Amino acid sequence: MTGTSTPAPAPTGDEPDVLVSRHGRLGHIQLNRPRAMNALTLPMVEAIASALATWAEDDSVEAALISGAGDRGLCAGGDVVTVRREALEDGPEVASRFWAAEYAMNLAIAEYPKPIVALMDGIVLGGGVGVSSHASIRIVTDRSRVGMPETGIGLFPDVGGTYLLSRAPGETGTHLALTGTMIGGSDAIAVGLADHLVPHADLDALVAALAGDDWAGAVATYAVATPEAPLIAARAWIDDAYTADSVEEVLQRLRGRPEPEALAAEFRIASRLTSGHDFVEGVRAQLVDKDRTPHWDPPTLAGVTPEMVDAYFVG
Repeated sequence: MTGTSTPAPAPTGDEPDVLVSRHGRLGHIQLNRPRAMNALTLPMVEAIASALATWAEDDSVEAALISGAGDRGLCAGGDVVTVRREALEDGPEVASRFWAAEYAMNLAIAEYPKPIVALMDGIVLGGGVGVSSHASIRIVTDRSRVGMPETGIGLFPDVGGTYLLSRAPGETGTHLALTGTMIGGSDAIAVGLADHLVPHADLDALVAALAGDDWAGAVATYAVATPEAPLIAARAWIDDAYTADSVEEVLQRLRGRPEPEALAAEFRIASRLTSGHDFVEGVRAQLVDKDRTPHWDPPTLAGVTPEMVDAYFVG
């Protein structure tokens, strides 16, 4: 690889939501909605897929880089608020188009014929995991917060999350899937969502070095030793609790543990959501019958009362 590079300029607000550029033999995709924590829209997904497809056939591009603009994170997930609004206005096929395009992009990243380096700095949630954890070289930092919080909105860990989390050590993937808990960089590496840890302060230097003659050597130069992974250190109680055959027994085992449960509230909420109507209906519509027409209960936000919300938080 030849050529030099400097990091992409800070967004001005008048730019596209995805910045596509070339630095030597490195193609760079930068998600550029920092005010929305780079949440993915359908045009963004299409722009990412288009750039990757072009570079896959271009011998002058040796590797690709995916990063996020701003200082908050790579990507907070899919812009489900926009998807929901457009689906209500134009019909459920709008959401189907978004899921289809996003999943196709995730698959393209996972099967890409050239190396893809993903910078998982800051917040990386849901769809952000989809654009990064399927890449061939996944880099977290000392300020990474990675998670699959879909159960909190009546969904499931999608964008390949079920594949990724099912391969985590022991029952740690089950724990992350049910609770939606965010984890740090060392845990992300330990459960298989990332590969290397690079200090946040070194990211600009890494991006510049990636366009040099040895992008693989650049990663090795800036990667540091991984601290102890707290989630893996807690595997004894996680594995014991989540091997239970029912949610009720999982909760019983968790309550019987002597360790303080900082995640107990999240698990309680996730458990009640997954045992309720909307989770079952969402999975049916998306994965079982595949009619993409879920019948939520209540069917609109206007029907959701404060008492219904409070019930998920009762101890």
